[in-house]
Amino acid sequence: MPVVTLASIGRHLLELLKPPVERCLTCGGRAVLNAGLPGICSRCAQRIPWIGRIRCNCCGRPVGCPDCLRPDRVNRAFVCNRSAVAYTAEMKEWISWYKYRGEERYEPLLAAMLGRAYTAMQSELTFRNQGTRARESTSFPRLFAKKWSGHKKEWWQADLMTCVPVSEARLADRGFNQAERLAVLLAADSQVPFCPLLVRNRDTGKQSFKSRSERGESMKAAFSVLPGIGDRLWEVREYRKGSSLPNPPLRVLLVDDIYTTGSTLEACSRVLRSEGEAVGLKIEVYGLTWARS
Repeated sequence: MPVVTLASIGRHLLELLKPPVERCLTCGGRAVLNAGLPGICSRCAQRIPWIGRIRCNCCGRPVGCPDCLRPDRVNRAFVCNRSAVAYTAEMKEWISWYKYRGEERYEPLLAAMLGRAYTAMQSELTFRNQGTRARESTSFPRLFAKKWSGHKKEWWQADLMTCVPVSEARLADRGFNQAERLAVLLAADSQVPFCPLLVRNRDTGKQSFKSRSERGESMKAAFSVLPGIGDRLWEVREYRKGSSLPNPPLRVLLVDDIYTTGSTLEACSRVLRSEGEAVGLKIEVYGLTWARS
């Protein structure tokens, strides 16, 4: 019979307390998995091309963006878009495993990455809004700063999350809408209500195979709102009555997987804003995408 000593008990406890060693989802190696990014090891996590700094305040591109300076793109229907990562070859492989090959183990990882982008977006918009109002306030700057730094309710938050819909044919072929699945996870983690708002009227095909002008043409009348959405929007608006702003706009966060030219986000935003005008609501649409190409 083996002798149980304090040393053996200590070694056993250390083994139990060690982080789990499993196969990394992306490289396949046996390594300690990253706690904040489920399924991958720390080495693979370090290679993620996060978009830390943006050059274009509109689309969130990390390099100069001539697209948003085009005459037909100056007056966007959405406020801005932010993305988690740059769409590199490795990131393309990750989303392909999930989107086209049905590898659902990527879902928590992609959702966690999207969550980081949303947190960064909240921080950016909070301080941008506070800075704007601080410049507008000239009477009591110190008192104003103290008020804004101490009130958590003024932290920027979406009022409602939704997603870019897929066509019935694409849904039948793929079995799920990746944007919807990621948006549902993000909404639950952020404690923001999720609600499908849009329907895709026809299959517009793969946008990656089209030119910029072709993408714009294919998106015309491609989306419409679901029946009864006006009532749902007013329900969310009534819930926001506690805001310190008089008649605040309804902030809708539109989630998708990849931002390329912004044609999809633009088309969806125009439909949502038109619906808001029809029911007497001012709607601000913000885009949040997993990758920016």
